[in-house]
Amino acid sequence: MKFMIALLVMGILTQNFTLAKFLGICPFLGVSKKLNTAVGMSLAVIFVMLLATAVTYPLNMFLEAHDLVYLQTIVFILVIAALVQMVEIVLKKYVKSLYNALGIYLPLITTNCAVLGVVILNIDNISAYSAYGFGFGHAMVSSFAAGAGFMLAMVLFAGVRSRLETADVPKSLEGLPITLIAAAIVSMSFLGFTGIVEGMGLLEGGTDMNAILIAVATVAGIGILAGLLLAILSKVMAVPVDETAQAIEEILPGANCGSCGFSGCSGYAAALSSGKTTETGLCNPGGSEVSAKIAELMGLAAADVTPMTAVVLCNGTEDVAERKMVYEGVASCKMAAQLFGGEKSCIYGCLGLGDCVSRCPYHAIKLCGGVAVVDYELCRACGMCVATCPKKLIELIPKNKVSAAVLCKNRDKGVLTMKECKVGCIGCMKCVKTCEYGAVTVESNVAHVDPDKCAACGKCADSCPKHVIEMLQFKA
Repeated sequence: MKFMIALLVMGILTQNFTLAKFLGICPFLGVSKKLNTAVGMSLAVIFVMLLATAVTYPLNMFLEAHDLVYLQTIVFILVIAALVQMVEIVLKKYVKSLYNALGIYLPLITTNCAVLGVVILNIDNISAYSAYGFGFGHAMVSSFAAGAGFMLAMVLFAGVRSRLETADVPKSLEGLPITLIAAAIVSMSFLGFTGIVEGMGLLEGGTDMNAILIAVATVAGIGILAGLLLAILSKVMAVPVDETAQAIEEILPGANCGSCGFSGCSGYAAALSSGKTTETGLCNPGGSEVSAKIAELMGLAAADVTPMTAVVLCNGTEDVAERKMVYEGVASCKMAAQLFGGEKSCIYGCLGLGDCVSRCPYHAIKLCGGVAVVDYELCRACGMCVATCPKKLIELIPKNKVSAAVLCKNRDKGVLTMKECKVGCIGCMKCVKTCEYGAVTVESNVAHVDPDKCAACGKCADSCPKHVIEMLQFKA
């Protein structure tokens, strides 16, 4: 039991794979910007580490028995890659909620050197800790401790980086330099645990303090050197700055969505500053508030920006839409659409793989029953989801009034549509005949509502036999 405790303490604190051994640095620096992604990645790593150890430990005995130890590294890499792929397939099939949470991180684990490091270290520990009877159970405990240590490092650094975003960092140290320096400081915080194993009498000897100090000094030195070089280059290769454009860009929300018609916020700011445009109300995400601030800065007339929201024109959830196949490819709507239009029988419907969800900078879209749904309160009408959807199912409509919307884009004839989806538009024309304002039209077998003409009377929704039309009401 004492040896088990020692393995846990070493894996989590004194010999932390990330902060002491500096393995797994790629996800440590790349996936630690937000706490939820850091935890998601860490849980996936712990699971794969345990599974990889369970498979590679007995496999190594086979390699040793047949004098094939020289194949150890390549065999372990193949095993880890195969395990990650199998775990991804099983989760997608049987635990879809967990797959949606971790699926995006699982493929990254294949190239995570910390996983390979754990399985190789467990083999080395057989001889290193032979006096303590190191065996399969100890290897599993060691792997869990390494994964828990990875999670501890990720969570700690996620907290540090969240503070760095609002910290007053010298311009020459912004980005990678301050990130490396912060990583070194976080690593130094673990030096206090160096002698804990020896001090508790759990194992003979301790951790090499000099090796850790050299590693910490190296990372911090690289960060400082990078900062100095960037500072020098920024002075030598300084470019004249348009202070007006810079001030306008600070007012803009920074979504870089392109809804203004320019190449992001910097392009719009430059156009306003140079006089290429005097329209202050082109930024949908910023709305009238941003328009007023720009107008005040530039001495122009402020424009009223009509609040808009994205709407997904499909309601073909898993329980109403028929499927023609099971898609097992890359979890991307764009990729799935290239394979016979996706797994749904309706080739016009939402594929539910979340391209728009990952693209939305305001986290205003989520998946419900295999269909994307917009949170109208969070949506800023940047239009990035509109451009991302391969089926062109998302449109922007005004949210300053109640409006009817046809939640279907199926252009097949009614008989075929009914076979494909229980809530598909069949082009029966009843909504057109009912509307007194000419707001509803049917083109290519599917109805469409003009929000500018819609009086929100609701008669078209009441007359629709398939209940495809919904009255969308937005909060003021």
